[in-house]
Amino acid sequence: MMTNRREFLRLSAVAAAAAPALGVRGGAVSAAPEPSAAASVMFSAFPHVQLLGGDSVGIAWVTAVRATGRVTWSQDGWATEHVAVHGEDGLLDANSFNHKAVLRGVDLRKPLQYRVHSRRIGKFDVYGIGYAGDEVSYESVMDAPLPDDGVLSWAMLNDIHDNLKVYDCFLSHLADVRTMCIFNGDVMEDLTYEEKFKRDFLHPFARVSQEYRLPVWFVRGNHDTRGSLARQLRDYVVLQNNHYYGAVTLEGVRFVFVDTGEDKVDCTPVYQGVNDFDGYIARETEWVKREVASREWKTARARIVVQHIPAPLCKDGWEPKLKRLDALNEVWKTANVTLMMGAHLHWWCWSDPWEGRPYPLVVGGGPYLGNPAKHNNATLTKCRLEGRRLSAKVLDQTGKTVVDKEIRV
Repeated sequence: MMTNRREFLRLSAVAAAAAPALGVRGGAVSAAPEPSAAASVMFSAFPHVQLLGGDSVGIAWVTAVRATGRVTWSQDGWATEHVAVHGEDGLLDANSFNHKAVLRGVDLRKPLQYRVHSRRIGKFDVYGIGYAGDEVSYESVMDAPLPDDGVLSWAMLNDIHDNLKVYDCFLSHLADVRTMCIFNGDVMEDLTYEEKFKRDFLHPFARVSQEYRLPVWFVRGNHDTRGSLARQLRDYVVLQNNHYYGAVTLEGVRFVFVDTGEDKVDCTPVYQGVNDFDGYIARETEWVKREVASREWKTARARIVVQHIPAPLCKDGWEPKLKRLDALNEVWKTANVTLMMGAHLHWWCWSDPWEGRPYPLVVGGGPYLGNPAKHNNATLTKCRLEGRRLSAKVLDQTGKTVVDKEIRV
């Protein structure tokens, strides 16, 4: 039987968790109100916040009806109000179920208050557009990802594969995470049905953004490329430069997020000739080469690589079987990587550097629950960088730390 919390989420009340109108987590502030009845009807997936760059974030949500979409936001208690609307080609967001906007000029050292607004479209004729009802809004807040003490803290979930119980085990451990929560691929088994997609993909993202007031960063995994909705995935999320890969510098730390694509060759019969990950990964590898030659990478005090399919564990251990990833892994060999965060193996582990991979690698487990002693059970990876000390911990489903490592940067 579905728990009260899941029923709550299914009815689109995920955003009702206590979130302060302004301030940082744990402060003595009043809680935001639960979504109105109108908001619970209008929004079929409440907003999640995607970190995009040094001064920009994206917000995405879904409406139950065709509607408009815009975001208003403030960082000074609404004394100043900014507006963001998707539509760089002159046609603003309208008559759609999927909505997104990029907020530019955000100070990541301050909390961000935002409201998403949608208004139902009654008719959309060539020379006549009519609304049906008033505009409906929902207000929330994102805590400052860059706190005053200069400490960066981030978490990684991976290989959930539709197992929603994983979130009930691990999300409470995000309470002391302040910078972002990374979803490192295979959030779902496949992307086939929209209602399942909203429940298993969008609602968990919204839970992190609403309950824990964290931005997310989504890294695509091989299962996230499968199913009839996989080609529409980009309509539901906000992507940096419209790519599933990207990079951002936070407090002098360079994070690079890599899309390793499908884990099967393009000629695999079930794909019937509609995949070209060979060409895609080759183009992405050229981007990675430019990235590691950049000033941002070379001058960073730490360089974190996040990719779903990790580089080889060790000489006699697991390694990617896809030739298309060889060139990418060769780039990382000489790039002075501080830490790689991987997934995909369904086997949590820490792997020290070796000659074929001269940097440490932490891999999250998943997607199972039951026996936390097994390496294929789900985990949460947490990192914290304070001064020159970078710690990486892996937590099992009981909250026990099963990996605890420290790197000097």
